[in-house]
Amino acid sequence: MEKAIVIGATGGTGAAVTEELVNRGIPVIAFGRSLAKLEQFGARLGHPAHLTLAVGDAFLADDVAAAAVDADVLFDPSRQL
Repeated sequence: MEKAIVIGATGGTGAAVTEELVNRGIPVIAFGRSLAKLEQFGARLGHPAHLTLAVGDAFLADDVAAAAVDADVLFDPSRQL
């Protein structure tokens, strides 16, 4: 995996997935609605160079597509099968 995007990165499961990917050294795009929450989360993780923050609405396909342009895998923990 070269780069991942996590939708809802500041939520419970999204934060856990993002943190695990960051800890493994995988470049991650943390996607969420609130820049303030994303920045707080990034600070908690120590602002790693391989973490990118992206603000948008997960219900707007254009927002997700724009943020995910460099990602080769997408995690969306809010979606249930």
